[in-house]
Amino acid sequence: MIAPRGCLLNPHPGAPVAIRAHTLKRAADAVLGALVQAVPDRVPAAPAGSISCVSFGGQRADGARFGLSDLTAGGAGARPDIDGIEALDTDVSNCMNVPAEAIEMSYPLRVLHYRLRRDSGGAGRMRGGTGVDRALAVTVGRIVASYRSERHYTSPWGLFGGRAAPRWETEVRRADGGIEAIPSKARITLEAGDVLRVLTGGGGGYGDPYERPAGAVLADVLDGKVSVAAAQDSYGVAIDGHAVDDASTSRLRAARQSTKVVNTIYDRGDSA
Repeated sequence: MIAPRGCLLNPHPGAPVAIRAHTLKRAADAVLGALVQAVPDRVPAAPAGSISCVSFGGQRADGARFGLSDLTAGGAGARPDIDGIEALDTDVSNCMNVPAEAIEMSYPLRVLHYRLRRDSGGAGRMRGGTGVDRALAVTVGRIVASYRSERHYTSPWGLFGGRAAPRWETEVRRADGGIEAIPSKARITLEAGDVLRVLTGGGGGYGDPYERPAGAVLADVLDGKVSVAAAQDSYGVAIDGHAVDDASTSRLRAARQSTKVVNTIYDRGDSA
């Protein structure tokens, strides 16, 4: 690898730099995208492409200051013959999350939920790994949070008919019921009763979703990774309770086959 002096990845001293992990994740995406064109049967779809970094800071009742860095990963991209891995820190970073018990014992925060984010993996013959849905509430006092993330405006790409994964989303639900959308980088002041919710992205899908076995789609629905609506809309699989509706699934997939589908190398999702 050659990084000429003065470029983004090798700046001159004095250049304003920060959030190096997210810069490197974009570089990793570019390298993967180049390798896909050389060895298409060996490279996965794009991973979530970010890690949510939230630094909380405040002052306890006794005047002592505290700080906490909470990191949340997304999903890995689907591979040619294997689904992506859920909630995995990929490529250039290797951080682990802080356990809910440790947060609640040591800081004025409560973890309201920490779960897989349904429908966050890109649809495909091989499904992208899902991201997570994590919400933390302030229990007392005031906390200032520095939020850094990525992929709020671009989607992790799918490959060869696999669909792009949903983007990251972050919001603050205020104690009075108001909801504020948070961009990918922000400084946020949180009061008692406020909730910070982070929904991380998944990995892109690989291959045509309509080629995914109906039984695998059903397993994803039962596991809470794919909704019943997405099973029908994205995979052409009708779910009736805890089983596949074979007749309806056959009709859905036959209707799709009657239309011409063009599968390019990359699916980057909507441009909006």
